[in-house]
Amino acid sequence: MNSEQFNRHLSILGLKQSAAADLLRVTPRAVRRWQNGEQPIPGPIVQLVMAWRQLSDAHIPWGPDLDSIWFGDDDQIRR
Repeated sequence: MNSEQFNRHLSILGLKQSAAADLLRVTPRAVRRWQNGEQPIPGPIVQLVMAWRQLSDAHIPWGPDLDSIWFGDDDQIRR
């Protein structure tokens, strides 16, 4: 996956740089470098983004509701 494809996938998934970094468990700087083509995107990151896209395309929830996590809404997280 190149930086253009990576950016397109993040855009389709509705992920901004900081949210992508949180979900991928990397720094925003790493995401920025991948987006700008400054570093190759690691294979596990490519696989994860592609899996999210497949789930999203099938209209299957694929990521946690970050607000629920930040505010400790365990009931929403379980759903």
